[in-house]
Amino acid sequence: MLKTRKWLLALSVALVGMVVSLLISFFPSMVEANAETLYFSAEQYTESDKLLLSDGTPSPNRSIKNFAKDVKSGYNGQSFPELAQVVPLEYLESTETNAEFSYNGKEYGFYIAKEGNYFDILLIDFIYEFDDVGHTNNEYKIRIEPILQQRFNRTGTAGDYQWEKTTNTLDITMVELKMCLY
Repeated sequence: MLKTRKWLLALSVALVGMVVSLLISFFPSMVEANAETLYFSAEQYTESDKLLLSDGTPSPNRSIKNFAKDVKSGYNGQSFPELAQVVPLEYLESTETNAEFSYNGKEYGFYIAKEGNYFDILLIDFIYEFDDVGHTNNEYKIRIEPILQQRFNRTGTAGDYQWEKTTNTLDITMVELKMCLY
């Protein structure tokens, strides 16, 4: 009987220790998971014309054209948090004083010139045309349409940045755009 009690006591202590260990290891990971920011590749952003949500899925109802329209009709100083759903967050959080980022993906492309906390952004949409008279079914054209040319000011601190529309200084002509794409 004494051996059984010692064995049950040892088993109880071991079980309580395991439960406490699991609880201690579980709760910090929940807090860390909420504090982590997910970064996605430029390819993932440009795979679709839809905005990329924070979980990596395309927005069911918002596209880059909706975003561009909202920015164009917005006022200077207006914050546009959706910018981080159009271009990679890692570029927008860059700590370099001056930098350039660009990527041409499947559905759209972007060019970013960073000066301090200012980001000059050019968005171009790719439009695939398949029904061209005189061409075979194996041929198609890709039309490039600039949809947004805007300067944003990054305000706030790391992890809590805001991107505010400012007065444009970027003036890219179609000739310069074509040269950029080659």
